[in-house]
Amino acid sequence: MRRVRTTVLLFIAVLSLAACNGSNGSNGAGAGPTTTPAAGTPTSTGEPGTATSGTTQTTTTTVWSSSPKTATRSVTSIPRLVNVRAAHHPTFDRIVFDFKGELPGYRVEYVGQVTEDGSGEPVPLQGQAFLSVVFTPADMHDDQGNTTYPGPKTLTLNYPSLREAKLAGDFEAHVSWGLGLDDRVGFKVSTLSGPSRIVIDVAA
Repeated sequence: MRRVRTTVLLFIAVLSLAACNGSNGSNGAGAGPTTTPAAGTPTSTGEPGTATSGTTQTTTTTVWSSSPKTATRSVTSIPRLVNVRAAHHPTFDRIVFDFKGELPGYRVEYVGQVTEDGSGEPVPLQGQAFLSVVFTPADMHDDQGNTTYPGPKTLTLNYPSLREAKLAGDFEAHVSWGLGLDDRVGFKVSTLSGPSRIVIDVAA
């Protein structure tokens, strides 16, 4: 009788040990690490204002509207405008401002008349509606006063929406341009880095 009791107790102990081992395996060995996509990974969708390969998009205005678009930034050194270029796309016209260094802040808004910085004189522009584009802090010259933007101060474009772009000032860390549009339409503003660019798209 004692031998039977000992055998039963040993059998129960073996069952208990097997149950414990099975429980530990289900809670540990099969649980692998989980991963999530890195935040800020650029994508390319082909839409206006999206980043393309080799660029990093930092901010984007995603809604077409005619309301003012603004951004304020603190910089370690004043960005300098080095290039301005424009192109027509099937549903929008685009103008791009290239900067050396960091991105400046900006204000883009419709105005009744674009005026020169400092003098306040009107800046004549083709079109029926006008966008004032002001970058700050920003310069268009180096420390010796030499221009950092050798391109034309007036771009006669004659696109469906964007008719003309014209320099309005390089004054006290403000660089200003005026855009003449065929009509008052919605627009977007995007910023890209590598190199630093501010992109304005106007609906066409």
